[in-house]
Amino acid sequence: MKPKNRYFCVGCQRPKMLFETKSKADNFLKFNEKDFDKSAKGAPVRSYFCSFCGGWHISSISSITSIISAKERDGLVLQSLIGPISEEIQDHNSIEYKEFIEQYGYLSSLYSQIRIIIASTDYDSAKRLLEKAQIQFQKMLRHNLSCCINDERQSSIENAFAQLSSFLQLLIELQNKPHIPPDETLGIMFQNHQSGYCRKAINNLKNKIIFLRIISALHQCEKEDERNILILQAESIVKSGFRGGGCSNLRKWAKALLNGYA
Repeated sequence: MKPKNRYFCVGCQRPKMLFETKSKADNFLKFNEKDFDKSAKGAPVRSYFCSFCGGWHISSISSITSIISAKERDGLVLQSLIGPISEEIQDHNSIEYKEFIEQYGYLSSLYSQIRIIIASTDYDSAKRLLEKAQIQFQKMLRHNLSCCINDERQSSIENAFAQLSSFLQLLIELQNKPHIPPDETLGIMFQNHQSGYCRKAINNLKNKIIFLRIISALHQCEKEDERNILILQAESIVKSGFRGGGCSNLRKWAKALLNGYA
């Protein structure tokens, strides 16, 4: 690897390699990866657009906090040189913007999947997908910061996942309670989650808890007439207690559990 295309960057106040496009900068990183000392603090790991040079540099900065800090620094320097900065008009036909749309679409798909899984009370799977979504969101954020992409959908999807994560934590808390709280207490507990979807997910969990208690009672019940009443109650929950897409597996699980006592 031989350093080339070096230009003095006003923002960094030092010479830096300059590439015409993001793909050229990324290809340089890719094909020279073996020459970089990965243990070294200054080893480049990503490309980014430089407003001063009008092209792409490579950088060793990878943390979101550091990227934001550097971007804010560059913004202040640029403003001091040219005055107030007008809002950038995003090129929706650029490769970088299309990559953002692709990443946003993937996150939106994950969001829908997680909602379905939460409604079916599979909270362990939902937590794993939320962790996956967080990694993908950080990737999208780095991309947008590096490419100077400012799109309101970034904050909207971030807020949507934050709400979903908060809702999931409350459902797990409810699931672990020894008794189902009264509706008034649940109303306070879920005061920030009052949509139709949220009410459906809460009711699914309540019915699942009740169903498991019926199964526990069946396990201990020896009188046939009492067993028949409990079985009818359990069948009613299986039939109409679980609502929403994705609940077919929940109903199958409940039916299989009940078949052992029917």
